[in-house]
Amino acid sequence: MYTNHTFLLSNYSSCNPNTPCPNPLPIKTGIIFKGKVSNQNPNDTAIINTSIFGPDGNYYVGGDFLTVEGINCYGIAKWDGIQWSPVASGFNNAVNALAFDTSNNLYAGGAFTASADGTTPLLAVAILRQNSTSWQSVGTLAQSQYTSPFIKCTVYALCPDPVGNIYIGGDFIYINNSLTAQYGLAMTNACGTLSSLCGGVTVATSGTTSVNALTFRRNTLFVGGNFAGIQSTVSANLVAINLLTFPPTPFAVNTTGATSIVSSLTTDSQNVYVGTNSGSALYAGGSSSLAYINFYTTGLPLVDVKDSNGNYIPTSTALTTTRILNLAIGNCALLICGCFNKATGGTGTVLFNTDVILYNFAVYQSNTFDSDCIPSNNGITSIAVDAIGDIYLTYIYGSGSGIIKILKE
Repeated sequence: MYTNHTFLLSNYSSCNPNTPCPNPLPIKTGIIFKGKVSNQNPNDTAIINTSIFGPDGNYYVGGDFLTVEGINCYGIAKWDGIQWSPVASGFNNAVNALAFDTSNNLYAGGAFTASADGTTPLLAVAILRQNSTSWQSVGTLAQSQYTSPFIKCTVYALCPDPVGNIYIGGDFIYINNSLTAQYGLAMTNACGTLSSLCGGVTVATSGTTSVNALTFRRNTLFVGGNFAGIQSTVSANLVAINLLTFPPTPFAVNTTGATSIVSSLTTDSQNVYVGTNSGSALYAGGSSSLAYINFYTTGLPLVDVKDSNGNYIPTSTALTTTRILNLAIGNCALLICGCFNKATGGTGTVLFNTDVILYNFAVYQSNTFDSDCIPSNNGITSIAVDAIGDIYLTYIYGSGSGIIKILKE
């Protein structure tokens, strides 16, 4: 499962990924807060796919679950600092992405086709307007037109911009029952109207064509997933779109993109950070599953994220599992979440028996969190940082997922 970029209320970092940060993020260890989600059938794993802080200060989680701490929520829930509550009616299938626009409207994207009670058709994306109590459709996304058999789609990523647009990534082919295939990439404007963006991505050379991750910075939308490029631009799995031009103009990243499917993106004031859950090197000539792009470098080349000791996150081997599921930045640190496992050390590599790694732009840290805080090797599925820098993580644990909060000092 892919997770979308998490938007933080804390300030963006201005650190260089290969320069020590003057104020690295210190963390208090220990579980401060816990929550647990579950499904009706205990044999069905309940998973939190995404989490976000809203402009109201509340913490929102979306995923494939029925209840949170015993409260029926149907795939989306809200924590107000005291208690959990459902967010309107919820949905009939998984939520993979959440985002707020500039009018404080909440968008949800996922594998759903309707509200949880089945009364409102909602094909993969929906909006909850500020002060509203019901989810509304903004249009339809699907893998087929309205013909038999109808094939639903999945939205994996949502990304807002400063003027009220929401960018949407997934494995859809048709937008609003369009006559022309428009793979994986769409947008809604400030009025909530759904449309194509750049005609969608071009079909991947193998596997399911999809957009898995999106991030916005400096009037540019970075798009990651499994695809060959956009329009005539050949930039596999990773491409940028200049949103200042009309129509928006795509351009290549790293000359021809990435060689591995991109699973996660995040950004600070200078760089875009790119992760893959494939277990392979992210790009040709690279050694790591994690790389960055500097906005000011001609050609936007990908570069492995190495610390001051030359260490980096390696690819998977017989002794190593590397799956980057989520990246986030808060208070001058990069948080790398996923499923990591390494039995032995290796020259120039760094990976730990933990599911979250902190990179403070000086060194990778493995002892940031106590071992009893993070269930080792079960997978961190999402991360969010609140306005004061406290970190909220969601993880897979047994047949369900949990939420923990770790305080920043």
